[in-house]
Amino acid sequence: MLKSIGQDIWVEEREFAMGLIDFGARMTVIRLSDGGLLLYSPVEIDDALAGELKALGEVKHILAPNAFHYLFVETAKKRYPEATVYGTRALAKKRPALPIDEQLVDEAPASWSESVDFIRVDGAPKMDEVVLYHRASGTLVICDLVFHFQEVRGWFGRFFFRMLGVFGRVQQSPLWRFVLTKDRAAAETSLRPIWAWDIERVVMSHGRIIEGSDAKARLAGGLSWMCATHAHPELMSETS
Repeated sequence: MLKSIGQDIWVEEREFAMGLIDFGARMTVIRLSDGGLLLYSPVEIDDALAGELKALGEVKHILAPNAFHYLFVETAKKRYPEATVYGTRALAKKRPALPIDEQLVDEAPASWSESVDFIRVDGAPKMDEVVLYHRASGTLVICDLVFHFQEVRGWFGRFFFRMLGVFGRVQQSPLWRFVLTKDRAAAETSLRPIWAWDIERVVMSHGRIIEGSDAKARLAGGLSWMCATHAHPELMSETS
């Protein structure tokens, strides 16, 4: 069932596995100022979930937030044909058959502006991730920028994430550091607005939601490789 985590924001959590590795998956739902719903990284929407969404408002926006999170975008569009599908350039290039109506480059649609702030993470063109900040709830919504795995089903998954160094802490995947990020300075610069926002929680697609007065500090610790210069020094804690 949809879970309310703040004013006009909900999450839906589902089991999601690739082979022996159980990631879990989370969709974030934001009700914008016009009453329409924005689905960030949609999960599979069955009739029960569709009924819950209908009770909250009309689904008007479907966002595939990076080049890897698109599996259920097409089925979401079929269920909500009047909704606008957004994706980044990397995703449009990778999956040209996807029903992307608008590519997000430097700015969010005007209809989002009263509710959310928008960042596209530069410097990692094959990931091309979009980050949102929902002002009313103080929630930073990210996709794969960091993980926060505190519990994982199955011994192999725990072993795998420990080997990656992302189990039991807020941390960025080695994939970002060693493969995807081609311009670290550009990535750092694009994320600079985060440190001025009043962040009460961080919602990612995989792992436990980060909540509390130290949410921004814990995020900064997880982003210490990418944001070592521009994050406030007092936030660069490794605490998780």
